[in-house]
Amino acid sequence: MNIQPLMTIAFRFAVLGALLTLVENTLDAQTNSQTHDQKLLQGLRQRQLFTLADQYCRKRIADENLDDRQKNDLIIEHLKTLTAIAVNARPAEQTTSWKNLEQMSTNYQQDTRNRPRHILVVVQDALIPLTHAQSLRREMEFRDKPSDVQRQQTLALLRRAIDKLQVALREIGRIKAERIREKPLDKAFLLANQLGALEHNVQFQIATCNLNRAQLYPATDRINRSDTLRLVNNQLNVVRRQISETEPLWFEVQIQQIEVERLSGRLAEAKKLIAELQKRNWPELQQQRLSHQVLELGLANNTFHEMAGRLELKDFQCHEFQPLDITLVKIALKMAEKEQTALRKKRWQQVAVGFSDQIKRTHGTYWGRISDLLMVDVARTAALPSNVEILVRLAEQHVRKKEVDKAIEVFDSAYDIAVEQNQDDSAFSIAYRVATIMQQLKKYDDAAMRFRLLANRFTEHKSAPQAHLLACWNKAQAARGDATKTAEYEKWLTENINNWPQSKVDAQARTWLARLLQHNKKFNRAFQMYASIKPATKQFNDNIDNLIICGTNAVANTTDSKQIDALLQHCQKMLPADNKLWQTPQHKIAVLKAQIQIQNNRQMAQAIESLNAIIDHSNSQEQEKLAARIWLIVAFSADESRKDDAQKLLGSLVVRAEDSKTWLKGFASVDPFFKSSAASEIKLAIANRIKAPSADAARWLLLKAKSQLSVGKVKESNESFAQLVKSHPQNFRYLLEHARALSTQKQKSSRELALRQWRLIARKTRPNSETWLEAKYHVALMQHRLGQSKQAVQLIRYLEQTVKNWKDNPWRTKFVDLLKQASASR
Repeated sequence: MNIQPLMTIAFRFAVLGALLTLVENTLDAQTNSQTHDQKLLQGLRQRQLFTLADQYCRKRIADENLDDRQKNDLIIEHLKTLTAIAVNARPAEQTTSWKNLEQMSTNYQQDTRNRPRHILVVVQDALIPLTHAQSLRREMEFRDKPSDVQRQQTLALLRRAIDKLQVALREIGRIKAERIREKPLDKAFLLANQLGALEHNVQFQIATCNLNRAQLYPATDRINRSDTLRLVNNQLNVVRRQISETEPLWFEVQIQQIEVERLSGRLAEAKKLIAELQKRNWPELQQQRLSHQVLELGLANNTFHEMAGRLELKDFQCHEFQPLDITLVKIALKMAEKEQTALRKKRWQQVAVGFSDQIKRTHGTYWGRISDLLMVDVARTAALPSNVEILVRLAEQHVRKKEVDKAIEVFDSAYDIAVEQNQDDSAFSIAYRVATIMQQLKKYDDAAMRFRLLANRFTEHKSAPQAHLLACWNKAQAARGDATKTAEYEKWLTENINNWPQSKVDAQARTWLARLLQHNKKFNRAFQMYASIKPATKQFNDNIDNLIICGTNAVANTTDSKQIDALLQHCQKMLPADNKLWQTPQHKIAVLKAQIQIQNNRQMAQAIESLNAIIDHSNSQEQEKLAARIWLIVAFSADESRKDDAQKLLGSLVVRAEDSKTWLKGFASVDPFFKSSAASEIKLAIANRIKAPSADAARWLLLKAKSQLSVGKVKESNESFAQLVKSHPQNFRYLLEHARALSTQKQKSSRELALRQWRLIARKTRPNSETWLEAKYHVALMQHRLGQSKQAVQLIRYLEQTVKNWKDNPWRTKFVDLLKQASASR
């Protein structure tokens, strides 16, 4: 009985049992042969290399040198490959994959219509809806209350498969009649015995359709289920009577009859059929199919525990016949449910989870999904409420179905169990996953709370600092629409720094806190926070410019000698004692330190020495040298005895148009808050010497306007600002800078112009934003200074009632002070 070739061919690629390969390969069994292409493609599909198999088929089918039989065989292989792709596609991609497959099958039928083996393509086309229906039916078996829509969709596919198979059956009959008359000798034509084998296989597939249809009826619908199973049994008997026991299909019919008897509840009859088959020495793959029926029968008559002894995770190897592995998972779960002790119960649960994971790795997407659905189905019944892994699988299933609320509920249950059982790693991972889902859904408050609670609950976990930092990030996102949450964001960042000072995320936490403080104009604290970032980190180098800005603003906004000393001490800590070791970050810090010393007339000799060291340093950039020279000029200018040195140094500097960017950056480094006449005159002198190209004209003009204003040249400054605003009407920044400059002036015309500009700015900005509040403040301020104090009071009173979270608003103090002044002047 030569059935080994058939079984090797028919089941090695058993994505859904024998459906995809049995029909056309029965014909191969008649000649005991397979082509190189067929062997290669089956091997690719076994390894789930579907894309590679698809590309190979397309390339080979396009070969014009193929004869009809070769091309037909490749078309069959391509349809099987596309079927495998559709079955294993992700749920979101399945509809498209099945449609593409059906369209390709239709095209192939048209291409082969007048070819001798066209009937094989017709039969393979009929198997497509059957395969689709059986894949859906298996998934529905483990779904929680599958919808009637799903059931009707599957039934419609089965009806379509039956219709197509019956059409194929009639076509086979017609071809058989022609062969009797014509008796063709061409090998491309199917012989009479091949047509007979094909006819029997099509009849068998019709029975398979009805077997799937019977399983779609609910258990409560016994009449329809029993009637359909009786029909299947009759159809199988018809096929069995037409074939001999030596034919490959005979084993398949016997296996299916066993399944019919089992599903009908006639377990004794099923056991007899199994016993008859067990008397023979079958090849390995058929032995697996027979074992599958034995195990399913054991589950049906509740004797599965007799077979469970051989289920050991360490020895488990996936089988070629995938449904057998699914049944083994069922038995492991049943054993877990049956066991009385917690230890034994947990052991069987672990075996089931291990089997399921191996199925996913070995058999690919579709069988992995079936395994997941089985695990989820068991967890859903609450028979195994203590199994964390199963509950996690159930939750992930809800996530895939976009049932987020259900998923979170199950995840939270799994987390509680993991905590009770001291499974800290599992608990952390579950809670982290839930918080991540909340973050992906942009539920930032919920995500922030979950990440923070997780980190504070498992402070010693290696990922706790990262989880806490994600809590801070989510809180920052929530604070964008609600300024009152900014204080909590600052508190949480401080908490991260204090709790995990040695973590890998410490530098990032310090960076975010420093930037928040900088944004809120708390420059002194921001400078200290930037300075506390470890110099070896990327964040330190990335934030040097911010550190300099905060240091510059901090010293400009204080006359407190203690604060100035503290700033100088922070600078000193960041500078190596040997200035030869200074690099770009240290050069910038040294310039800042010298700037603070010069502005406050402290350690002038040391400041000049540091600036000269930067100028002479071999690694100094031109911008760093320029900034040092500018501050050296300022230092000389502040000393009556060295003003000539300042002029000489200024005169020695060559200002070229191509260096304008370097000059502008150096120019900007002379602190705009530094009000000394020496600094202001130097700034203006440099501004007048720069010949900026058009690309830098606006930046140069802005700095020049500010310099003119700082030395008291109000008219010239206003002209420069007006020119700037006129030449760049779309640049909001210049309008804002001009309005700020006008607000500092005492002339009535300047204040009237400032009022108009601030009103324009308020109209162009988002209500309640930082700039909008600044504009409203200056509108009220200008009204007060122009003698319109009543209107100023009305505006402030209106803002008190309409601005969101007014009591916690940073601008509130300024408005309150202005309100007192305006009220007193009415």
